[in-house]
Amino acid sequence: MSLDATITRLALRQAVTAVGRQVARCLLLGSAVAILLAGADKLIYLGIDILSLVGVVLCVAAGAGIVLAARGKRTTRLSAAVEADRALGLADRITSAVQLGREDGPWAEAVERDADERSRAIRPADVFPFRPTLAARLLVPAMIVLALVWLLPPLDRLGRLERAVEVDLQEQMAAERTERVADGAVAAAGVTTSGGADGNAGALGSLSVTLLKIEQTFADGKMTDARRIELSEKLKRLAELMEQGGGASKLTDAIKRAGEELAENDPNATALLRAAREELARLERALEDSKFTDAYARQVAERKRAELRAAALASGSDESPATADDTGDEDLVELAAAARRPPDEPSGTGGILYSTDETKPSGAAGWPGYDRSAKMAMEQIESGVVPPRHARLVRGYFDSIRPSGK
Repeated sequence: MSLDATITRLALRQAVTAVGRQVARCLLLGSAVAILLAGADKLIYLGIDILSLVGVVLCVAAGAGIVLAARGKRTTRLSAAVEADRALGLADRITSAVQLGREDGPWAEAVERDADERSRAIRPADVFPFRPTLAARLLVPAMIVLALVWLLPPLDRLGRLERAVEVDLQEQMAAERTERVADGAVAAAGVTTSGGADGNAGALGSLSVTLLKIEQTFADGKMTDARRIELSEKLKRLAELMEQGGGASKLTDAIKRAGEELAENDPNATALLRAAREELARLERALEDSKFTDAYARQVAERKRAELRAAALASGSDESPATADDTGDEDLVELAAAARRPPDEPSGTGGILYSTDETKPSGAAGWPGYDRSAKMAMEQIESGVVPPRHARLVRGYFDSIRPSGK
């Protein structure tokens, strides 16, 4: 192999090893920053997830790589020749041949011939071996430390996690209450809703689809004046009913204002309908966000649910929960069993949860404990004791056993 080809291979090998060392240093720096962030998250709760930590490592590594590339040595054929002479003890033979040119006379030609002979035995792997640097050796322990810090239980010194869980629970309860209010208000206001392609969308999703259709029809100019006035009255009536039932204030306000602007044929109605749909989407996300990935967060959530339940019971009745008649709780025994049952295990109730007390009629008038049991069930739904995914099942059960005339 000629001297020129050997020098080219040496320069390429030198560049590859230099990049490898830089990548190891950058990843180590990114891991150190991620460890600090993970530790801070465990101490005071920053709301960082694992994907965010990976992003931090990659971003810091990329930034450090750019800085090192700008400040680092540029790989050249001459630097590769210098390293080859140093590593193989060739006393500047290769370096001299690279620096000298043919115009320097017979002496230069002799130096080049000698270097060419020497280069035949040069292997790039001998000059630039792939050895793990200190940064590369520390990278694996750093990743292990990061994993251990991430798995530590949160200390939450400032109570930020507890407040975040409480806010999530409050949002879930508000969304559940709004869905329940909307379920009855849309029918009372005469607003026709569409449940989507599968027909299984909840009240919030159905209302969102309806508002979207109204928005599109109004924006396209295809809505007659009579239809516009009719929808305006229905939307204002819907907002009034939802406000009376304790629905989300942002949602009811957006629907009410959209109805008013619709009556005035104001183009701003489109933006207000869109704002109402965005609020509905936020409430739907709150309904779905009932799982906490962290064990400590689950414990905090359960404690908060218990506190909210106690507050709801205290405000709704003068009797102490320990001394009050527990007739209503007996009717939720089967519900609790169904909630704990694996998904693939049949419920044994045919889709409706009946009372465990066989002496109580399931739908006939004359069960004096119905009102109290239904009230307690609704309180447990609002306080979070009954998970949101079972809320509809509980309501369906009490609707199916409601005494006539109730």
